[in-house]
Amino acid sequence: MPYRYKKLLYESVQELPFLLRTGKISVGSMDAVYRELPQYGTEPGVINFTNLSGTFTGLTNIPDAEEPFYTLSAHAAMYGRAPLHATFYFPKSRGTNRFEVRGSLGSMDMSLLNQTIIPLAKAEIEEGTIDKLDFHITGDGSTASVDLTLLYHDLKIALVRNKGDNEVKERKFLSWIANEFVVKDSNPEHGETRRGTGTAERDPDRSQFNYLWRTLLQGIKETAGL
Repeated sequence: MPYRYKKLLYESVQELPFLLRTGKISVGSMDAVYRELPQYGTEPGVINFTNLSGTFTGLTNIPDAEEPFYTLSAHAAMYGRAPLHATFYFPKSRGTNRFEVRGSLGSMDMSLLNQTIIPLAKAEIEEGTIDKLDFHITGDGSTASVDLTLLYHDLKIALVRNKGDNEVKERKFLSWIANEFVVKDSNPEHGETRRGTGTAERDPDRSQFNYLWRTLLQGIKETAGL
């Protein structure tokens, strides 16, 4: 497919050919599905959201030194189960590209993530429960960083391979190695709570959600030892 630069949401607002100023704009409840193809393969990873709603406050492209951001407050049920809340802080002024996202995710069976990670990461979550996730993302048009706290317990993973007899044995052995020596099965652990951090580069050929998801994933992987 030909290269296509995809603007971030605030870039589109900043580049409108007219001045815009609003108070509040609310978007009613809807369902949404995000699909992403792996680098190699034809089956996409899927993340779905139900009862998605949001409110823009102060949406504008008119510079304001006292309040440089407008906000989007969004709420949804991730995979139809876990309550997700996020507030986006977008820059008003053209030429300013620093943004922030603060959010939280409630309790969720981690196996629901398999519809996302099996196609993209060739790994499967056999057990595990997310108790709570709090995250803070800061970024610009090229890179973003995350600082998060993911509380979870009883995580077990398996590597996904083809289903020939020898390869099934190899998969079980490698999965055992991963769980015994790499994966951290709980957080907190031994009375200490780990924080996850990480940085991701933006792929301008992909959506803003892809950018945020890949950034968030860096902190999750560090927390879980993946």
